[in-house]
Amino acid sequence: MRSKHWVPDLGLTPAEVVDLDRLATAARCGHAAARNQLFARLAGPIGQMTFRRRRLCRGLEPDEVTSETFLALADLLDAWPGDCFDRFFQEHYGRCLWRRLAALRWPGRGILPLAPWHQEQPDPEAAAVLAVAELAVGLTPAEGWLLLSRLRGASLADLATRLGVSRRTLERRWRAVARTLRAAWPSP
Repeated sequence: MRSKHWVPDLGLTPAEVVDLDRLATAARCGHAAARNQLFARLAGPIGQMTFRRRRLCRGLEPDEVTSETFLALADLLDAWPGDCFDRFFQEHYGRCLWRRLAALRWPGRGILPLAPWHQEQPDPEAAAVLAVAELAVGLTPAEGWLLLSRLRGASLADLATRLGVSRRTLERRWRAVARTLRAAWPSP
């Protein structure tokens, strides 16, 4: 007899669990390369779960199904509390995938109420870090930190004192950050 909630066995070593958590953390912070690596690392279990939901996939284009499996992983990353991604994936990915495929197959019918773990209010600090990560295309880590500090309301004088550099040096670095952002996000 088949179990209603089939859970894939990832069969990971402790080192692979740590690596998976590292990839999930980076992907959650908005790093596209980490998200792609995570999707590739979990391709086997995702394929097994998709195969088990093949009735939902009938009549859908293969590209649509692949896109929905990737988006289900993105939904799962948004809901992940931050520790033991392998366990969280095993417990919740199947439902995320079912929701996405059902909504694609039967618009309006497949949308289910969100589970309680998905209804938390976002952390404003994490939202700020994610927004800066999206803004900071082409910035060095130091420039990204400077941008985040300025967005949090710190003055250049305070930051210069904290870093032990002159205010003039920090103003020059701030202008470089502004030039980089203007180049990445031209005005209309």
